[in-house]
Order: sequence, then structure tokens, then C-alpha cells
Amino acid sequence: MSSHTDHFPILGIQEFSENQLKGCHLLFNELYGARSIDDPHKHDFFIINLFEHGVGSHTIDFTEYPVKDHQIHLVFPDQVHQWVIEKETVGYQLMISRDWFESFLPSLRFSASYYQNHPVINLSGEVFNAFLYEFQAIQKELSEEKIFGNLFRKGVS
Repeated sequence: MSSHTDHFPILGIQEFSENQLKGCHLLFNELYGARSIDDPHKHDFFIINLFEHGVGSHTIDFTEYPVKDHQIHLVFPDQVHQWVIEKETVGYQLMISRDWFESFLPSLRFSASYYQNHPVINLSGEVFNAFLYEFQAIQKELSEEKIFGNLFRKGVS
């Protein structure tokens, strides 16, 4: 964890990786049940939270947003955030390194500043299902990488 000129700690993506991999660009997490981030902090990476069922609140850059069903919450590098989500919550999270994220910026529909100022997006059922499919495909790909990585590290008999 590093510090910045303000008093909010900055967490790196490596701090969330089980293997503390250097060069880690993408992490997937499932969000089931109650969770709380009591101390506001920043990240040096980008986060996409996809809520299938959401109850709670998510504060991003000092603005509080309700967590609801079929939403995306975006947290950009260096934004301050904290949350309280309740036990009924079901969601999925992608953590994307700053380098990778910045390489995708030209592909965004709107400017990054638009999304920073509008970090919560309500999705129709159809659009939510499309996002869920993509998140599940990423989860599957990342889990297969671990399987193949373990296979090669242990050796083949």
C-alpha cells in the first residue's frame, strides 16, 4: 500500500492477488453477502462492479450511490471509494490494471470523464445478461489459466 499527497491510502492490484503476481492485469471476484469498506481509500487500477442483486450504498468521490439490482458501478484509478453492501447482495467484480485500462480508453462509447462523473449505470435485463455472460467468460478464462499454470509448474507425469 502506498500513500499519495492526500490522506487516503492507495491500494495496488497486487494486494488483491492471491499469488501477489507482478504484472497482474486482471482479477475477478464474486461479491456474495454483506461487505463493508469502512475506511475510504483509492486504487491504482480500474474496477467494474456488476450487481445482479444489490442492497446497500457505494460512495465514490464523496457522492453516495444506492446499490441496486442490474447495475454497474465504475471506480477509476485515484478515485476515493467505500461501501456497505447487505447480505442479499450478489455481484461480480473485475479489477483491471491501469495499463490495460488505459489501452481500452479509446474504445469507450463516451469519454472517461463522463464515466467518472456518472459512475453508476442502470442496465436493462437484456444488457445485464450480456454483461453477466462476459463476466462469466472472463472468470472461466482466468480459472483455466490457473489450472494450466499449476499443471506446468508441477510438471506432467
